[in-house]
Parts: sequence; C-alpha cells; structure tokens
Amino acid sequence: MTIVAVLSFAGAANMQAQPGKHSAEHKEKFFMAKMKMIQQELKLTEEQTNEFTPVYRKYDEEMLEIFKNHRVAENKLKKSGASNATKVVNLRIEMKMDLLRLQKSYTNKFAKVLTPEQLLQLDDAERKIQFQIMKRHNRRGGHKKNADANHDTK
Repeated sequence: MTIVAVLSFAGAANMQAQPGKHSAEHKEKFFMAKMKMIQQELKLTEEQTNEFTPVYRKYDEEMLEIFKNHRVAENKLKKSGASNATKVVNLRIEMKMDLLRLQKSYTNKFAKVLTPEQLLQLDDAERKIQFQIMKRHNRRGGHKKNADANHDTK
C-alpha cells in the first residue's frame, strides 16, 4: 500500500504544483478509477464495495495530507540551502514512517470489510495501480522531452 501512496503522492503533487488545473472533479475521477481497479482485482462484492469505498477514501485523503505536509516542510528546507540535506533526508524518512503508521492503522479497518485473501491482494492491486500510473507518467514525460528535444534542434 505504501508504494501506491508514493505514486498517489506523485499525482497529487503534480496536481498541487499546478493550482487550478486539476479540479475536485478530476481528483474524484482519479479516485474512482483506483477504486474500480481495486474492486476488479479483489473481486469485491457490491456490499463490500459499498463498505470499503468510504474507508479507502479516508485512507487516501489522510495519505495525501501526509504527503502535502511533508512536501511543504521539505520545500522550506530546500530553499534554505544545501546545508539542510540531512534534515531533508530525515524528513523523507519521517514521511515514510508516517505512511507506514497510517497503513498499519487502516489494515485493521480494511480487514473488517475484506477477507484475509482480499487484504493480501489489496497490496498487489495497489502495486499494479502504481505501475500503471508510472507508465502513463513516463509516456507523458517522454512525449514532452521528445517535443522539447525536437524544438531545440530547429
């Protein structure tokens, strides 16, 4: 689940870096796409989906809040100079620990809705989602880099 957290953060960070570009509607579509993939991968029943979605939504929101708070703190440290490199690394470690604590606290909540097998599959499903997000991000980045490279040669 933590790996997806990092990818979700990458998407969220991109959204935050471009204020106004991504609406609440866009964020909701992104969340629902993740939920659809999780529902399919875990073969959730309709009842499980109805119970799981609000819990997962809260988890997702708390995860994004952790990323946001740490990113703000990290950016402040980076702006104040290279002498803060150790502090930045320690802050990143803190973020990972906060994410793991969040994941641990939600594991019990997820277990109330999911079967033990589905709980294990959730981690795999989130990794698949992460991989797909990375593929899309790399495609977009690759196109932009190629376009920039072509522009520079003209």
